[in-house]
Amino acid sequence: MGTRYPSSRTTQVSSGSRFLQSAYSFGPGPPDTGYSIIEDEDQTLWFANWDQGIVRLDRDRKRAILYRNNPNNPSSLSSGGVMTLMQDRDHRIWVGTDPGTVDWFDPRPPSFRTYYHDPGDPNSLSNGPVVSALQDSRGILWVGSLYGLDRFDRKTGQVTRYSGKRVSSHSIFRTAHAIAEDRAGNLWFGEWGNGLDRLNPRTGDIKSYRHDPDNPSSLSHDVVESIFVDRRGTLWVGAYDALNRFDPTTERFQAYRSAVPGLSEYRTITEDSSGALWLASLGNGLHRFDPERGQFTVYRNEPGNPRSLSNDVVNSVYPAQTTDCAGLISPATPSRPISHATASPTAQ
Repeated sequence: MGTRYPSSRTTQVSSGSRFLQSAYSFGPGPPDTGYSIIEDEDQTLWFANWDQGIVRLDRDRKRAILYRNNPNNPSSLSSGGVMTLMQDRDHRIWVGTDPGTVDWFDPRPPSFRTYYHDPGDPNSLSNGPVVSALQDSRGILWVGSLYGLDRFDRKTGQVTRYSGKRVSSHSIFRTAHAIAEDRAGNLWFGEWGNGLDRLNPRTGDIKSYRHDPDNPSSLSHDVVESIFVDRRGTLWVGAYDALNRFDPTTERFQAYRSAVPGLSEYRTITEDSSGALWLASLGNGLHRFDPERGQFTVYRNEPGNPRSLSNDVVNSVYPAQTTDCAGLISPATPSRPISHATASPTAQ
């Protein structure tokens, strides 16, 4: 029997006083903006820390290693801002950067190999900052940038560019802000201002989903910043204005919105051990969504409350394996460092 979800809009419940955090600062200067967090099989945390490079925080959370570009070392991390991280099946860390390189990191010995756009080589990556990456169930690497989408077969070294394909009279894969694979093996791509695309990699069939103001069951907004498939196989889409749930039987979307004023701009969606979704909102704090109740709990900064969220601009969230907590990165200044947080799983 399938999971039943609430169909109505949800109610915001704020519980800032039950949010605890500890802060981490890396390097000699103030930390910079963080875009991505992953946790490897050793429960080591990796942070994409923009201009400062990559921070590796050991399992005990007491030792940190900073990887950054060294112009005198061709095996060091590429120059530019680090925007996304992904670990493949061989436990290698893949790094997407702005201005547009893809590095993979081999920890033994520490070294980076770089793939980049070459205007004279059609088999090279597309141009533009790399903002998403996914290894699918067949081992193919998909790379999303602000200017397109690439399929990278590491066994053959073949790169296939998908930018500029057309579906139903409009161009798709102009950007690929988010990538996910569902249980059926379909690949989903979120575009900035161009909706949501589904690719069947076996047949090559592509379908595009756009917002239709005359259809309340369509995608809520054409700006899609995050996609996530939960443990039940449900596809969730973080659009500019709401969290969307996709019903594969009817191909309809149900939008869920908290009562917090303003746009949600969900940059990241993840799931904790209880099945709750955690949403990183770019300006409206950290949101926890209970899919069964259809209820949001919103954690926000409260001036004067050191136990509240340090800042309402949240770029990434990840539920660490070592504790029942939500770890997050917010744009970091001397007063807004990378934060580790433990949040109550129930609203007051």
